[in-house]
Amino acid sequence: MRLFQRLCQAVGSNLKHDDRVFCVGTTCMPRLTERATGKLIPLPGAAGIAALLAISSPAQFGLGGKNVRDLSVRRVQETEQVDVDWPGLNAVLAEVAHKLPIGPTLRLEARLHKVLTYSPGDHFDSFHADSKRDPAHFCSLAVDCGTGAHCEGGEVEFSQQDGKFRAEKAGDWCCWFAAQPHRVRPVIRGHRVVALFNVLAHEECNAQRSTSAGVDDEVTRLLAAPELAAELKSRDVSRVGFLLRHRYSLDGEREPPAWQLRGRDRALYQVAKATGLPVELATCELCFEYFESDARDPDIDPDVLSRVRIARRVTDPDEYDSLCNDAGLDEESRWGYSDEAVEVPGPLRHVAGTRQLSEGDASRLHETTWDCDEEKRPVIWPFRDVAWACDAREAERVDCAGEVGFGGPMWGNEAVFEMFWYQHTVMLVDVWTRDPGCVAPFAEDLYVRDPFEAPASRRLWPANVANMCYGSAEKVTQKRTLAVACCKGNFIQETKCETLIVDPNRSGAPIQS
Repeated sequence: MRLFQRLCQAVGSNLKHDDRVFCVGTTCMPRLTERATGKLIPLPGAAGIAALLAISSPAQFGLGGKNVRDLSVRRVQETEQVDVDWPGLNAVLAEVAHKLPIGPTLRLEARLHKVLTYSPGDHFDSFHADSKRDPAHFCSLAVDCGTGAHCEGGEVEFSQQDGKFRAEKAGDWCCWFAAQPHRVRPVIRGHRVVALFNVLAHEECNAQRSTSAGVDDEVTRLLAAPELAAELKSRDVSRVGFLLRHRYSLDGEREPPAWQLRGRDRALYQVAKATGLPVELATCELCFEYFESDARDPDIDPDVLSRVRIARRVTDPDEYDSLCNDAGLDEESRWGYSDEAVEVPGPLRHVAGTRQLSEGDASRLHETTWDCDEEKRPVIWPFRDVAWACDAREAERVDCAGEVGFGGPMWGNEAVFEMFWYQHTVMLVDVWTRDPGCVAPFAEDLYVRDPFEAPASRRLWPANVANMCYGSAEKVTQKRTLAVACCKGNFIQETKCETLIVDPNRSGAPIQS
């Protein structure tokens, strides 16, 4: 068996690591006082609820870079005019550091964000991540302030682990990674009052680093083997790529800070670093293709994954054509129909990986989008010089809940600058060194099933740049929370984080602020 195949199998079978996304516990009840007067807010009880609501206002949320207030998406009262005295906080942070799969060199700090009051019917029933309030913002921590035993509904539900948290009594708490998509189910009866804290992570420079925890000797040995380098060199590929399971924030840096890595991703990073080879983290975009059932071929399962595409970037359908027009490139040149190399427009050279696209590269960009409507075709730019050490099924395990299209991701508090958005991430390991002047080939896509095996089927295209797919008006396919449908060729922008099932005879409308 080839070494690269053995490496892929070893990564899949040997790197079993804790990937929990939240943890829970119970401690003493927090004490709330009005900041302006120092007056105690008595909870539970109607007087305390009335006092909180008197100094609260309707909460907003973020949609990409815009602040939005829409009660159909989020309905809850929030306030910053409350002080929270929680004697159990330090013990809770120590428990969180022990329970969540984070680095051993991280010190956690909690800062009060807001106090939220949920009344009957209140909710935030769309998957969202929490806005980063600081570059070190790593987790969110919610604690029940005395109303849990008197409330029905209002559970926090996570998109992974089939996890839910419902406070049963005062002092019950839940902590989750800020990047983790979650939602708050509607309150049915009573009120729920929670104090919400932003948990910051600080890397202790003088802390003893653990270099062996989570490192698998076989994976390290295979990755560093000279035979693997020779095998990849024969395929004209110098890097091995790994798709990480969680999303991370660039924070304005060139690549995501390594301290953010958690669970299996952190273990995989330790494996790569143990080889001594150059390691790079890079953001990416994922595109999933599924078969769509066809009346002529009822045996085709619409949930069968066909192909996963790991893209360096997916450009707006009009962006490539617009830049090509500005550069004076005709239709034949921009899509590789001519025999000449294509001069890449300046703004796209960093994603193209070169100043000029070969005829083959330009043709591939066109051919891999052949089944999309001509005017709505996304341009999916693959990475160069990478052999992906994962399969399409592994890519399907990546959590994509809460992603939306041109409006950007949905945030729990308010708009966030794009450099703080959580993004899919890959890890690239240089196995051998390529001549800097040599242009490497595009990386291959990940296939589960040959899309041309079943000619009666059509492919769906949930490209994350717009979360769109192309399907028939007769059958709209829902798959996880990735896509909305473009029925009869009409583009519909997704307006909520959860999947929107659209009436084929209607068009979607974006949320208005």
